[in-house]
Amino acid sequence: MSKTALIIVAHPDDEVVGVGGTILKLQREYGYTVHVQVMSYAPHEKKWDYFRKSSKILGFTTGFPIFTHT
Repeated sequence: MSKTALIIVAHPDDEVVGVGGTILKLQREYGYTVHVQVMSYAPHEKKWDYFRKSSKILGFTTGFPIFTHT
């Protein structure tokens, strides 16, 4: 049986600041596949570049933002 964890954060970069260590522990010690869902979106924020990089470094999958604004 596969184990999956969903981590929901408000903004890109909150996953690293808030639960980066937990993401690694879930994957390495408990064998979870981790998915991070960001709830807000501001297309021009530099944080999205960091979010993409952190997803590769920490090894989590990502989803599209649920809420958008212009």
